[in-house]
Amino acid sequence: MSTPAATLPRDVIARDGARAAFDAGRIRSAIARAGSATGEFGADEAQLLTAQATKVLAHRFHGQAPTIEQIQDVVEQ
Repeated sequence: MSTPAATLPRDVIARDGARAAFDAGRIRSAIARAGSATGEFGADEAQLLTAQATKVLAHRFHGQAPTIEQIQDVVEQ
């Protein structure tokens, strides 16, 4: 019997406690802006880092809505 595949969270919990739709594009945008600001990497690397972060989020928060801070922690790792 196979285990169910991990899926991305459907929602996130904003800083004010409100729920919002999960949007991996926002993660990619934030990573790309950080790479641009530091000059350390470009859009291709930002896309790769986003894929890695969303994979961790899918496994760590399967069936749960992470907070913005929890998402930031995963991205920083």
